[in-house]
This record gives sequence, C-alpha cells and structure tokens, in this order.
Amino acid sequence: MKRVTTLPIEGKAIRFAPGRDNEPAASFWKIWAEGSEIYASSRSPNGLAKISVHASGQIHCRLERKLKHDMAPLMQLGSGPWLHAFELRFLLSDSAHSPFGERESLKNKSSYLLDVPGGFLLHANLIVGSMGTPYDSPFRLSSVVRFYGGRVFATGAPQYS
Repeated sequence: MKRVTTLPIEGKAIRFAPGRDNEPAASFWKIWAEGSEIYASSRSPNGLAKISVHASGQIHCRLERKLKHDMAPLMQLGSGPWLHAFELRFLLSDSAHSPFGERESLKNKSSYLLDVPGGFLLHANLIVGSMGTPYDSPFRLSSVVRFYGGRVFATGAPQYS
C-alpha cells in the first residue's frame, strides 16, 4: 500500500558541515523527516551520533549504541508557530585538520558546506513549525536573535553534488 503524506520534504535529507577554505572542518550532519518525526545523524571516527525529534515534543540523543539521553523538549519561539528543537555547535580550532574522507563519504549526495571564518564558530539550530504551520508562514528572526543574544551575519552556502 502506498503511503500518503502531507509533508513535501519527507524522504529528502539535508546534509551540511562547517567548512574552511572550501574543505569540511568537521563531520557532515544529515537531517531528514519521516512522518511527523525528525532525525539527525553524523558519523565520525568516534562513532555515530543520532538525535530524534518526536511529535510529542520529546527529543532524544544517542551516541553509538549507548542508552538514549533525554534532551530539553521543543520550545516555542515568541508567539508564532515556530519551535526550537536543538542546536549543534561547531567549535573550530584554527590548528585543527580537516576530517579524513568527509567529502568522499558523501559519494554523489548533495550537501552544503557552510564557510566559517577563522576565529568564529557555527551554531546550527533546527527550527520547526508546529503541526499545520504553512511552509510560507513568516518567521521573525529578531525573536531568535533576542533569545540567543547572538549576532547574525549572512554567508553563502555553496552546494556540492
């Protein structure tokens, strides 16, 4: 039986990593949706990290085959329909080497390499809409900036295939 869904992004994954000098500076993360669940994973020499965001609002993290760790639940941003799920922080050292074989591990899959200037770090936040939120619903970035108290600057994200 064919599965019917109202989520146009189901089955598609987004892959991204911070980069320096057009090379990955850390392992790639993959984020995808299945039904009303959202998953994120990353492989590194230290093993597999997985995060799951459930329709109930619960968020779990697993490192390798260890027991799951409960994370903070979904949090509403301002008075709109948007919810903050989790944040990935990439703390990059100027003297760190690029991870071995990252680009090759993608094979022919599309991915984004986000350029991070020296002396900076990358915060990647997963923001999701509550059930029924139109995909073109306005998102007020100013509420997020106040929440995190951070700076926002635009940067190009070249896509690799």
